[in-house]
Amino acid sequence: MKFDQKQFHKANNTVQILIILGIFIVINVLVSFLPVRWDLTEGKDFSISPTTKRIVKELDDVVTIKAYFTNDLPGRLIPLRQQVNDILDEYANYGKG
Repeated sequence: MKFDQKQFHKANNTVQILIILGIFIVINVLVSFLPVRWDLTEGKDFSISPTTKRIVKELDDVVTIKAYFTNDLPGRLIPLRQQVNDILDEYANYGKG
């Protein structure tokens, strides 16, 4: 069975797309393991100031912060719960735990 020019180009394009997609997936998986975080919000809502980072790193003792949320949060407050969790994660990343 012979491939004509059109079938060859179609198969070639399909293989190229699959290779590019595979490379993208591998890069995405590898990057997800890197401890790099970017705050792309306009107001740097999820960034900790350099002074705060220094203070958190220099803490001599363990600091425990507990945040309690009800499951019955009004809809407008649900994003706030995620923001609190995100900023606490930032503190944990810059601290010792």
